[in-house]
Order: sequence, then structure tokens, then C-alpha cells
Amino acid sequence: MIQRLRVESFERMFERDKDELRSMGIPIITVSNAFDEVLGYRIPQDNYRLINLNLTARELEILSVTQEVWDQAVLGPAARSAVWKIEAATGQESGESGESGSESLGSISGSLMGLAQGTGP
Repeated sequence: MIQRLRVESFERMFERDKDELRSMGIPIITVSNAFDEVLGYRIPQDNYRLINLNLTARELEILSVTQEVWDQAVLGPAARSAVWKIEAATGQESGESGESGSESLGSISGSLMGLAQGTGP
């Protein structure tokens, strides 16, 4: 009984998610077999693939700190999602340095806060 309720709940959430994607103009393609049984769903990747960003570790850190600042604003969830997507596309987490002489996250954060207050470079 509980398992059936979980499956039904998952299916409702999945249908709601597909409807939300469609409402944003993102096509959802239903993949079926020869017997018209649904095998799954997909989104055309060519239309929604991130370009190769080639961000340096410092640039990724700056984006991460900016997301943290925006986290307190209305854009928080969108900024966090954007950073996660960029990290996934680059294969590098914002906490990784990867470059010699890279500034620390705290230093970058201080610089950004200074800029925001008009006291930075």
C-alpha cells in the first residue's frame, strides 16, 4: 500500500515537472517502442546544451561568491542553479583552485563586497 502511494506521488510530481518544462517552452519528447509502450522521455540536447565555457578557477570562484551574495535576494535559487550548471559543464567545483597564485575565496569575497559598497577597486 505504502509503495503504491509512493509510486503515485512520484508519477504526479513527474507529470507536474513535465508540464512546467512545457510551459517554459521546452519540448518533452516521449520515447516509445513498437508497441506504443512509453520507454521514457527526453529533451533535445542540441537546443539546451551549455556552450564550452572555459572558465578559470578564479572566474568560477567569483561566480560562486556572487551566487552566495544573491542567495539572500530573490535570485538566490536561480543563481545557485546557474552555478551548479556551470560547475557541471566545466567539471570543476567552485571551491577547487587549479591555478597557481589563485586568490582565496575569502579574498575574492572581500573584493566583491568592497565593489558592492563602492570601496573596492
